[in-house]
Amino acid sequence: MSILTSKKKVLAVAISMAFSGAALADTQEAYLEQIGDDNLATIDQQAGLHDAAALQDGNENSLDILQTGLWQIAESTQEGNGNDTTIEQLDTWHEAYSYVAGDENVVSVFQDDFFNISFSYVDGNYNTAMTEQVGSLNSSEIVQTGDDNYTSIIQQGDSNWSLFEVVGDSNDFNSETYGNGNETAVLGGMGSGNLVDVYQVGDFNVGGIAGLVGDNNTAFIDQSGEANVFIAYDVEGDNNYIDVLQSGNDNLFLLDPLQGDDNVVLAQQVGDANLIDGPSGLVGNDNQIYVDQSGNDNYAMFETDGDSHNVSIEQAGDFNEAYGFAIGDSNMVYVGSDGDYNLNAVAADGSNNDLSSSQTGDFNTSLVEFQGDDNLADVQQDGDLNEAYVLGLGASGNDVAASQVGDLNLIDLLVTGSGNSIALAQNGTSNIIVGMGGLGSSFEVGGDNGLVDIYQEGSLNMVMGQQLSNGSTMAVSQIGTGNTAIVSQTN
Repeated sequence: MSILTSKKKVLAVAISMAFSGAALADTQEAYLEQIGDDNLATIDQQAGLHDAAALQDGNENSLDILQTGLWQIAESTQEGNGNDTTIEQLDTWHEAYSYVAGDENVVSVFQDDFFNISFSYVDGNYNTAMTEQVGSLNSSEIVQTGDDNYTSIIQQGDSNWSLFEVVGDSNDFNSETYGNGNETAVLGGMGSGNLVDVYQVGDFNVGGIAGLVGDNNTAFIDQSGEANVFIAYDVEGDNNYIDVLQSGNDNLFLLDPLQGDDNVVLAQQVGDANLIDGPSGLVGNDNQIYVDQSGNDNYAMFETDGDSHNVSIEQAGDFNEAYGFAIGDSNMVYVGSDGDYNLNAVAADGSNNDLSSSQTGDFNTSLVEFQGDDNLADVQQDGDLNEAYVLGLGASGNDVAASQVGDLNLIDLLVTGSGNSIALAQNGTSNIIVGMGGLGSSFEVGGDNGLVDIYQEGSLNMVMGQQLSNGSTMAVSQIGTGNTAIVSQTN
């Protein structure tokens, strides 16, 4: 539509200039109009500047248009039931338009080589629209309104663009692009039971879903190449499934947001400089998020708003950053990194949340923050120069466990509340559990009925700390050389 306007103007000027030339004697034009039942129309044009237009009004109509040569334009309109439209164009600079209104309609457009443009609009039930373009600078757009529609777009070449807009139920969208600079979008798709399958192979591919509203939808996106981008924006519904696989470099997956219950999001990136961002993430209840990044310079962030979410982020590589946030109750957030220079951040605001951070590698930093009642936090680090910080302001009845295995580890802990149970374990050398003004301070456990257990094994370990509560129990065990323990409990 508006996407094709500029290209249509250029084509119109080119055709008018070509018609003004005396060398072009093969200028065909065909116009067909049929009103009635059981009509069959076939238009065949070869060589020269072609133009074909057809109108059919009735039942069981079938139209077949074949054009070979250059500067072809084919346009078809069908109204009624049982219509079949096939447009095939070969070679240079094609355009095809098809408009169908009725039931059981099938529209298929095939274009070969340079500068193809195709537009198909179908309004009715049981419709099928298929477009295949081979060449460079192809553009295709399909709009369907109705039930049980099937839409498929295949593009091969460079700088391809495809767009669906679907309103209805039980729709199936498929798009395959091979080449460079491809873009695929699903805009305003509404209905239930929709399936979106996007497969792109090449460089600079872009895939997107915007405004998809409905339940039980499934979206599969597979991008192989460099600088791949997939965006899911303003998706709303229940029991939806989104599976994204990006293989290459500079991959980006953006989810903002997915609203509904019982949704599942799977995101996997293999390559370098991958980024997965869900600033608004999942809004609803009982949603699942699984993120897997393998490569270098990976960044992943997801935030959930609701209850009973499961967020899992795993990174394997170098310079990884992972953030998992949950607002609500009974959420489970896990962040794991295997590599170097990793930064993990896990936070929850609510009750009965389970937070865990696991790091294996060098120069790791783990941040865990929770606010609410009866939350569980677990931090595990295995490597060198690890740092773990746990903060729980205004929290009570929480259970915190931290374990570090390696060298030069640091645990900085601050929990304020009642009935807390905290266990800290360090195995290595130069480990520090601070508090009472040591280094950056912290290790303050406040509240009533708290239990603190600290275990260090190695050399040059230091425990300072403080527990500000009544009826608290603290046990400190140090095995090694040069250890320092200062314990203070106040009422």
